[in-house]
Amino acid sequence: MLKPKAFHHAAIRVTDVERARRFYVDVLGFKEIPRPDVPSPGAWLALGDAQVHLIHGPAPQYDAEPGMPTRPHIAIVIDDFAGAGAELDRHGIKHRVVTGSVAGSVVLLNDPDGNAIELRES
Repeated sequence: MLKPKAFHHAAIRVTDVERARRFYVDVLGFKEIPRPDVPSPGAWLALGDAQVHLIHGPAPQYDAEPGMPTRPHIAIVIDDFAGAGAELDRHGIKHRVVTGSVAGSVVLLNDPDGNAIELRES
């Protein structure tokens, strides 16, 4: 068996890197970090020790339901779960709250390209 030390990053395909960067930084609170000179457009972001690499490419083909938890997604633990809906409303972001799921209470949403995001209490 491998002996992993930590989760490093997930790569997410986006059609508009700047729009996605603003969403992940301004709405979700990621920090932009230096990106090496990679030939394709993108941005590297961090949340604690984990990173999300935004990679320019064609949009994924998913149905529009916010954050469908059975498709590929990222999950983020947030401090103010009760205030999450109001903050997303302030940004005009469609979302839904699910209580009593196997993950506990979660807020499900999509980034501007339809990539699923789960906000969790813990």
